Amino acid sequence: MEHPSQLPLVREGRLDDFALAIDASFFDRALTDPGALLAAFDEVPTAWLDDNPRYLMARALANGFKRPHTPIAEGVFVRFAEWVASQESPAARDILGVLTTRMRALRSAGRYADSLVTADSIAGVIDSAEDTSGFDDVIPSTLVDMGIARLLAGDVRGAIGAFGDAHRRAHVAGHAIVPFVGAFTAAAFLFDGNVEAARESLTLDPLAPANAPPSLAAVYRESGVAAAALIRLEGGERPIAGEMPPDLSHVAMWWLTEHLRARRALLWGDAVAAAATLDTILRRESSMTGARSFAGVVLHEDLAKLYLSTGSLSEARAVLAAPPLVEPSERSLALRARIALAGGRPADARAIVIDAESRFPRRHATSVSLRLLRAAAEHALGNDEVVDAHLRWAAGAIG
Repeated sequence: MEHPSQLPLVREGRLDDFALAIDASFFDRALTDPGALLAAFDEVPTAWLDDNPRYLMARALANGFKRPHTPIAEGVFVRFAEWVASQESPAARDILGVLTTRMRALRSAGRYADSLVTADSIAGVIDSAEDTSGFDDVIPSTLVDMGIARLLAGDVRGAIGAFGDAHRRAHVAGHAIVPFVGAFTAAAFLFDGNVEAARESLTLDPLAPANAPPSLAAVYRESGVAAAALIRLEGGERPIAGEMPPDLSHVAMWWLTEHLRARRALLWGDAVAAAATLDTILRRESSMTGARSFAGVVLHEDLAKLYLSTGSLSEARAVLAAPPLVEPSERSLALRARIALAGGRPADARAIVIDAESRFPRRHATSVSLRLLRAAAEHALGNDEVVDAHLRWAAGAIG
């Protein structure tokens, strides 16, 4: 959606009209023309911003999109939060602004469970709001942040739901965020084991523009580039030039790049070197990749797979020694079954697979892996009469 420049409004002193435009289209403008948005804010009188905390906060957000890893200045946030609390009937969009900023701060501190609690509060505000002014612009990006919070806390299906709701609302409103939401939806579907749904969700160009300046759109796009590359890997396709995101280290989905690197090394790279690199990253980022973090679970599983692929069975076991504090997934249970098989424990492998199949009775790609592991375990146990049935099931699911 194209928007007229707000700079003439500011220069003509029509700040009430400027405020109305911000209320209606701030996040859409931040995606489509962040430079013009910042240029307008740069000329807004400081005294007016001080008297209008909603727009003081909006300016801080607009500047923050250039530095996504840097939190909003505490003084600005406190001023805004106190102003919202002082209102007799605060607008729902302002309440959401306070809660979403808190959720991001908790997420950045690695406090994923607390971030998830705040996400639930945000959902309650959205569902119960009577004053929905500005929702067409605000809600899609809020739901994306909610989805990221749910994903990092291990609620993969909740994340898919939040991203799906964001896409639906954005599509109805004609919001510029529509193609970017698909990137996050695709990533969540991948971790749910549904590669086909991930592929259908992704609508972004899979290659990132070279030397793109920092912006909200660039942050969203980089996550999409990582998701597209992972989809190709899951489909057995070789990497293509330019597919690696230039830098995700400054955003909540930074771990997608590390997951991608590990997956590439497993298939076509140097698994020994990749394991050493990933081990270093996990030690360095321990506060962000602990047992309470879905990112931590994924990356520790990647490290175990790298060790397993090089025959380092004891190291693979050691990585998974501490049980994660998020619900097990098909992927994690399949890995534990593989380690049990490699360690000469086919009965344990079979028990793990049976547990996984009872938890996740679906026909996604990971379910095929589980059934093949079941066949291998049964064969190792001498139960060849049931092996063919498991292999036929796997073949039917694939074709």
